[in-house]
Amino acid sequence: MNLRRTDRLLQRIGVGGGAIVVSLVLAAGSASAAGTVTGDKTLGTDSINCGGTVPVTVTLNGQAEIIENPVDVMLVLDRSGSMSGSPLGALKNGASKFVDVIDEASDGALDGVIDGSRVGVVSFASGATLDQSLTGDAVAVKAAINALVASGLTAIGDGINLGQAQYGSGDNKMIVFTDGVANTGADTSTAAADARAAGTEIWAIGLGSVNAAQINNIASDPDSEHAFITPSESELESIFEGIGADIVVPAASNIELVDTVDSNFSIANVSASKGTTSVSGDQITWNIDKLVTETATLSFDAVHDATGLGGTLAVNPTVTYTDTEGNTVSFPNPTVDVSGCEPVVSCEPTVNPAGETVPPANNTNQDGFYILGGSDPQTGSAVEIWLDDSDSSAVFGPFDPGTKIKLVQSPDEEPSIRPMRGDVDYMIKIKGDAIITATDSAGNVSDPVTCFVPPKPQ
Repeated sequence: MNLRRTDRLLQRIGVGGGAIVVSLVLAAGSASAAGTVTGDKTLGTDSINCGGTVPVTVTLNGQAEIIENPVDVMLVLDRSGSMSGSPLGALKNGASKFVDVIDEASDGALDGVIDGSRVGVVSFASGATLDQSLTGDAVAVKAAINALVASGLTAIGDGINLGQAQYGSGDNKMIVFTDGVANTGADTSTAAADARAAGTEIWAIGLGSVNAAQINNIASDPDSEHAFITPSESELESIFEGIGADIVVPAASNIELVDTVDSNFSIANVSASKGTTSVSGDQITWNIDKLVTETATLSFDAVHDATGLGGTLAVNPTVTYTDTEGNTVSFPNPTVDVSGCEPVVSCEPTVNPAGETVPPANNTNQDGFYILGGSDPQTGSAVEIWLDDSDSSAVFGPFDPGTKIKLVQSPDEEPSIRPMRGDVDYMIKIKGDAIITATDSAGNVSDPVTCFVPPKPQ
């Protein structure tokens, strides 16, 4: 990739000044494999009262590809005389940032320990030296980088040969950095070709007035994903970080998770440890740009609708997951026991048996015909309906929902009930008005409903 081509790429991604932001440029050229993602869903409680709140946590556990497929990476770094001063300082910062990326991706923690994979350091000037053999000790690798001192010529080929000599039979990666043109030692093109032929994947970084053809010759194909040239020291950290991200291969990218909450619950207090969330009706949408070796959580409260169904309920039975890599992620479906939901009852005015008289408003039915209704949101099972006389101790029932009655208010007579013919089930005489309640199988009693009845004509 020559400088003109680099400028066109920079214009396309919106970066000015000839600087390469590799985290945007890299296209995962080494990534034929991918990481893994698993999911989990837990509830903060297994039982609530009707109308209570259930804390819900949805978890995504990512493992970058480097976890399952460890790599050996040799940093082959230029410490020739031209690197004196700020260029060497920028190189040290960038290379150290690369080590941090590998460190954190290998076990999910930036703890100075590279789990499984290894990093080593070779530097070159008039010759090449092994500054740190391949190791999982990130602290030692960064110490070797920070100890580099600039002097001498530029033996790039010697550095590549010595770096290649450190590998075993694993997945081998090499990052070659230089700010100049090879002017001593082994032939650079031959050394790079031999390393690539042995299976090593090479990234090449050029700083300043380097030979673009030389950078391309060092790097693995395609050059657009492995060869980078920048005139700016300030961009070296981004370049090294981007190459690290390319080697790591995230567990997933462009993640979208949609959590659908059961209709008996509403959503409150949504938060996520990473990414963004939005709520629409009974759905939460959670978006994450990238998941590496880490755990991300979505938390919210599911608030039970006290007028809805109780019993054993799945709070959010449907969770869908998609990402660019095509990972399939499944989630468990824990349930919560909702208790104490009262049944509901109704006493609806209806027409007389001839279908002629429509009751007026205010629940005062001149003819006294009513249909008794009720349901049990706790279990969905049948309820028993009871009728109390407001002006006496008389109680009638139990009745099934759908029972049709004729109420007669007769203050001077004893309350009584008798069956009727046709579509009216019972005639009930009471002294006052009818107080209707429903009781479910658990003994929960509904709020009362009053059916007002005019006195019997004299």
